[in-house]
Amino acid sequence: MRVICWAVIWFLASLTVVHAEIICVKSHKCLDITPFVCTYTVSRYVHRVCYDVRTQYMLILLKNTWYQYCEIDEATVNGLLSAESKGRYYNGVVKGNFDCQVNRVPSY
Repeated sequence: MRVICWAVIWFLASLTVVHAEIICVKSHKCLDITPFVCTYTVSRYVHRVCYDVRTQYMLILLKNTWYQYCEIDEATVNGLLSAESKGRYYNGVVKGNFDCQVNRVPSY
């Protein structure tokens, strides 16, 4: 009976294992993006957007390089994700704003 109980406990514990996904941000550090909501996009330029609404911190994969944006509001991120041209939206609204050298960088 004890063997069955331990087998059930082990099985249930194995179902809840969360695997970390580590990415390395240009000019910053590598971090686990588990706390982020990440979205793959259909774009030649913007490949993936990860956002943590709690800290207003966005990570964006442009071609093959990850970049960070600090104190970026949820409406701007939603605008990027819903834009017909994500590259144009990024270049016109995001790029050059929400600078992590000026704004607070959250710790993870």
